[in-house]
Amino acid sequence: MEEYRSNNYSRTGLFLIPYSLFLSRKIIVTITLLLLSQASFSQQLTFCESVDAKGNPASPSKSFVIPANGGFLEALVNLPKQVESNYVTYDIFQVNDEKKEIFESTIKQNVQREFTWFSKKITFHKTGAYNVYVYDEKDRLLCVGRVMIKIQK
Repeated sequence: MEEYRSNNYSRTGLFLIPYSLFLSRKIIVTITLLLLSQASFSQQLTFCESVDAKGNPASPSKSFVIPANGGFLEALVNLPKQVESNYVTYDIFQVNDEKKEIFESTIKQNVQREFTWFSKKITFHKTGAYNVYVYDEKDRLLCVGRVMIKIQK
């Protein structure tokens, strides 16, 4: 659809709209989309070395160096509301050089329905990028995280 602007009017298709109304409509749509995107990304998966009793991560990062025989990280899930599920599953995929995901493993964790945060130790053995998807008991996606693993030399 082409847009034509002249003398404070904007023409989209067959309709002439005052340009100020057209511009304010664009601003409202943009603000609405920003608010919706913030609401949908308020869930968070953080990788860290440990989690304290209040759910605070210690040494959070997107990249970790582990021993040659493998090492674990804490995957900390923070939600804007209660999980409302009896368990969650973590699907772990390694991302290859072509950016394709290769399934590594699934981990199931029991949680309480009222939890708004929880964490799980995940062991890694190979260097590379990993995507971790967290689902509730109804297979609804709760959050996604990405971490880079390097082997200690």
